[in-house]
Amino acid sequence: MDDTTELIDHHGDRITRLFRVYWGCAGLGAVVLGVLSWVLLPAGLVVGLVVAVGLMALAGWLLHRSEGWLIAACGGSVVDDEQQPRLAGIVESLCFTSGVAMPDLRVVESSSRNLVAVGRVPERSVLIVTSGLLESVDRVELEALVASEIAQIRTLDVAYVTVAATTVGLPALLADLGGRKRRGAPGPLSALGSWCAVGLLPLARLSARRLRRELEPDRDFRTDLAGVRLTRYPPGMISALERLDGNGDGLDVAAATSPLWVVDPGHAELRPSVAIRIAALREL
Repeated sequence: MDDTTELIDHHGDRITRLFRVYWGCAGLGAVVLGVLSWVLLPAGLVVGLVVAVGLMALAGWLLHRSEGWLIAACGGSVVDDEQQPRLAGIVESLCFTSGVAMPDLRVVESSSRNLVAVGRVPERSVLIVTSGLLESVDRVELEALVASEIAQIRTLDVAYVTVAATTVGLPALLADLGGRKRRGAPGPLSALGSWCAVGLLPLARLSARRLRRELEPDRDFRTDLAGVRLTRYPPGMISALERLDGNGDGLDVAAATSPLWVVDPGHAELRPSVAIRIAALREL
């Protein structure tokens, strides 16, 4: 069994576990609220059943919508190969080489240099790149960074972190989106939804910490190495990371998405520094 197959199996198992935890928590909540309604309210059995079924339906609706919310929280506008021919050409070539379906492309207008891939299913992934990155790196450097994300789509790492962000990280995501909406920033939540998200604030910080613990501590090193294996050119990745060093922060996105980006735009001190990652690559 090669490394790619092992990683696919590893991430597949973790994805299954996250879904079990999510639905287990939803089911437990439904049972508890249903029983309380049954005991405390008139016509309690009927009310309890309605509450339990309603809570499970709400959990399913949130799970269905949360991937779209996560993509919206990362920001950016959809682009095609006419608008970004260099980016589209590199992505198409790497996808052909690695056997991955072409992801949708989005560009965030920001001077920050960063990128992220999102998607629960490899066939429906999205690659989001900042305009600052596209304007500041050459073709070799861009290929190295994109290769790291394409390789992570192939091994289900992107699927795994997307599921993590939309299950254990869902309260933090909703609280972030609600807060941004109330401050006048564009977002996918309605005005009513943004105020409903206020109720999740007590859980948001706990959810954000849980998400960071869920993501494996060596993920950044593994991502860099995956890109190098695909391009077979370590100097390209080293040069690309040098471009990102000190320029990946300052990106105006929902804080709940920070752990997903190649360089953390919100809490860089909680992950290996770019300098350490470069030093690791120089040892290859």
